[in-house]
Amino acid sequence: YYCVALGSAMISYDRDDHWLSLVFKGRGSLIAELLPELVCAVMVGLFAYGIESVGLTAFSGPEGILSSRIYSILIFPLGFILTFRSNMSYARYWDGRTLAETMVKESIDLVRVVSNYHRGEEEEDAQERHEVRRLTVALFEVIVQQLAFERGKRNINQIAFVTREERARLKGRSRVTLLSQWITAKIAHAQRTDKFDGTAVILADNKLKAVVDSFYAADKIVKTPLPYPYVQMLNALLFIYVYTVPFSFAHLYGVMTPVPSAFLAFALLGINRVSSEIENPFGQDDNDLPLEKFKDQVAMLTLAAVRERDPATLGLADDFIELQKIAEDEAATPDDDEEGEDREFGVDIIIARSKANMFRQISSMGRQGGVRAFRYATGSSKGTEDSYMV
Repeated sequence: YYCVALGSAMISYDRDDHWLSLVFKGRGSLIAELLPELVCAVMVGLFAYGIESVGLTAFSGPEGILSSRIYSILIFPLGFILTFRSNMSYARYWDGRTLAETMVKESIDLVRVVSNYHRGEEEEDAQERHEVRRLTVALFEVIVQQLAFERGKRNINQIAFVTREERARLKGRSRVTLLSQWITAKIAHAQRTDKFDGTAVILADNKLKAVVDSFYAADKIVKTPLPYPYVQMLNALLFIYVYTVPFSFAHLYGVMTPVPSAFLAFALLGINRVSSEIENPFGQDDNDLPLEKFKDQVAMLTLAAVRERDPATLGLADDFIELQKIAEDEAATPDDDEEGEDREFGVDIIIARSKANMFRQISSMGRQGGVRAFRYATGSSKGTEDSYMV
């Protein structure tokens, strides 16, 4: 089993922080990315000053071809399109946050409904409830992978809460559809065995449908950028305005023309760059939504739901003791494999943000018969302060 942590996303900050501390904060800032454009604006400002200083007033100046009258007209369509893109990008970001919250809440509610309305009290009934929880977390893992990674980087081996047989069935198929089908099959089986009544089935199915519907709505945001003609026209107008407007005020500022040129470029190009950054809120950039934290939240709260119903069979401490016994038995078992023959036992890696999270994932694997021995070591992730257990 493999569980790969995404990069830290969506930078948190204190709204009461002094504005200077926000201005000079490096992580997540787009100011550094604007430096090439600002250098170009400064160079254009110097060139405009040179044109003005040699007396080419037909080209610049108040009566020249590039006079301020032209730019006072051009600023209206530019401002309209720039405002439109900013509003659309923020709306897409907020819609993405709402959809992510819906997926988290409905996933937790789905496990809560199954844990409480499932009438069986035997050990196999507790296992059925746990299976729904396991598949629900696996579904959320797949959703995170589908939204955060490009198609060529979606590795089914990085999904921790599925068995090897399930992983093989998921390869090359619609994973969200197939996992939701498996969850529905578990619920339908419970209804056929009179452990679920019709009302509970409808309630659970509505929760699952809300998760899947929210995923496809989020996927639409990922796959459907702002219409290209708008983006093309906006960038063309920005290029024309930012890199020609210094000629209209070079006669006013003289040798200082590069300064207002840079400020103007910083304002207009900066707003456009921010809009582009938040247009797709799903991914691994610093300003994207924290999908990894959402996944951890689903895993922990759904575990709490099933443990509340079945504390004796699903206690984390009991699972860990059982895994210790498995490890001791494995160490005491001689290796009977013939030399040169491949063993049906591979090295499986877990990356977790805490020891408890690691043990929780190992516990889930242990109940599936997938753990024969384990050990852990501490490490750190490059560029972050988070501790990891492997």
